[in-house]
Amino acid sequence: MMVEDIYCIRSDYISQVTNQTVAPESAYWTPAMIRKAAYYQHDVYWRGRELIVKHGLGSVLDIGCGPALKLQSLIAPLCNDIVGLDDQRIVEYCRQHFDFGQFIACDIEHDPFPVQRTFDLIICADVIEHLVDPDKLLDAIRAAATPDSWIVLSTPDRDILRGKGCLRSPKRMHVREWTSAEFAIYLTSRSFVIHEHTLLPPIKFYWSTEYFQQRFLQLRAGRSFASCQMVVCKKRP
Repeated sequence: MMVEDIYCIRSDYISQVTNQTVAPESAYWTPAMIRKAAYYQHDVYWRGRELIVKHGLGSVLDIGCGPALKLQSLIAPLCNDIVGLDDQRIVEYCRQHFDFGQFIACDIEHDPFPVQRTFDLIICADVIEHLVDPDKLLDAIRAAATPDSWIVLSTPDRDILRGKGCLRSPKRMHVREWTSAEFAIYLTSRSFVIHEHTLLPPIKFYWSTEYFQQRFLQLRAGRSFASCQMVVCKKRP
C-alpha cells in the first residue's frame, strides 16, 4: 500500500479541502446533537476513566469536549482538575450547565493553543478526522503531555465504517478517515508510542431510531458495528 507523505493515508485517497464542521456553527450544536453527545464515543471516555483509576491520574484535558456530558458522568466524579476545549457556542453551554472544570473556547484548526500546562490524561475523541491539518492537533497534544501522560484518541476506521476500497468520506464534515493500519503509522511517525489500539462501537446502546438504523446498515453491508478505533498512547520521550 502506498502512503501519503503527510498523513500516512494511501496516495489515491481524496481528502476534503475544508473543515465544514463549524460552518455555520449555529446549525451544528442543536438540542438533538447535544442529547446524542452523551452516547457517542462513550466507551472512549470509559477507557479514560479506567486509566484515571488505575494510575491515579489527577488532571484531564478534553480536546473537543462537546457538551461535556461524558465528562460530567464519567470523569468529574473522579477528578476535579478538568479542562475542556471546544468552539465558543458549546463552551458557553458547558459554562452555563456545569459546576465543574474550566471550559475554554478554541478553534483547534486556526487558533493558537490556549493551554500552557501539562495534564495526566488527554482525551481527544473523534476530532482529528474533522481537521484539514491534523498535525496541529498532535503538536498541541504533545505540548500538553509529559512522557508519563496518557493520551486517548479515537477516530473512525475507514475500512470498517465505509468498506474496503473507499477513497473519500461521504460525510462532508470529515476531511479524511484513516484505516487502523494507517492511523497507527501516522501516530508513530509523529512521535507517539502506542500502548493499545482497539475497535469499539461508535455509540453506546440507547433506544433511538438512529442507533438501530446504524446497526442495521452495518449489518446489511456485512461490516462490524465496532467501527471506532481507539488508541491509548504516550508521547515518545
